[in-house]
Amino acid sequence: MGEGLLVIRQLDQLVGIAGGDRDTYLRYSLGPEADARQASRDYESGLELPGLSVVPLAPPGWWRRPVATGSPAKSASTPS
Repeated sequence: MGEGLLVIRQLDQLVGIAGGDRDTYLRYSLGPEADARQASRDYESGLELPGLSVVPLAPPGWWRRPVATGSPAKSASTPS
């Protein structure tokens, strides 16, 4: 895995990192090296994307159900 990448091991870490920031996105990946070997594809259509596929962590503006919030992640780690 790439140097300096944050490794999320528990859901509460992710909640703490997201912290309501509407510009936070999550990428499921084996790391930058794997990303460089192949193009990203849209999960629904199968179309090749011009960049890397990501998932927004904040719910869309129309979302009316409760949203979990948490304190900043205490146990997030980066690879050595």
